[in-house]
Amino acid sequence: KDVGLPAPMSMDEVRSGRAGKSKTIFITDEGRSGIFSYSASNKQSDDSSMVIVSENGRFVRNADILYPSYFGAVGDGKTDDTKSIQKCFNYVRSNQTIDFQGLTYKFDIVKLNQINVILKGSGAKMLGTLSIGDYKKKEYNVRISGFYFDSKSDAILIQNVRKLEITQNTFNKSNRSIYVLPESKETHANAMVEVNKNTFNDVNYCLFIDRDPKASWMVSSDFTFEGNLCHS
Repeated sequence: KDVGLPAPMSMDEVRSGRAGKSKTIFITDEGRSGIFSYSASNKQSDDSSMVIVSENGRFVRNADILYPSYFGAVGDGKTDDTKSIQKCFNYVRSNQTIDFQGLTYKFDIVKLNQINVILKGSGAKMLGTLSIGDYKKKEYNVRISGFYFDSKSDAILIQNVRKLEITQNTFNKSNRSIYVLPESKETHANAMVEVNKNTFNDVNYCLFIDRDPKASWMVSSDFTFEGNLCHS
């Protein structure tokens, strides 16, 4: 039976069998540290992020809050973190939070399709485009807050998203800060979207709701835009 604190070791040490019969371990790798627990049922492959495969089985990270660094993101504003952030978005589960820890992330475009997720910036600067949704209408219940978007193109893309909150962010010099993509077939495809208490600095558009000429006039509905500051 394990007593005291989990044994500290690197991921490579776990793979070599050092964990032995431990039920919990503490990974010390920089940017990926945290507590992992032995799982007899897990069948995932070793991803150096959430699952480590050892000689004795698999160890799975214990985390309700995810950090992009777990998936290899550097956050120095120079390294291309596109693949790492996307890997984090692909892994996140419902009712989890992704905390960007106030770092600066350079990326192209990353897409979130999971529901019931909180994206917490903690003052993080985003040098790319964040996309929420896809080609299928869905109730997302996603919250985006605490970011500084410094993208010269579009900062946030929305497609077939119902129930989204964008609050307490700063948008700087973006083209369309929040761009709702056109949809031709659905009604109320984008709805219950709250854009509140954000700051827009020298942007072309704060909120741009596009519309396909063939679409119903009800394709986007129930948008709230309150308490925002828009500076030219």
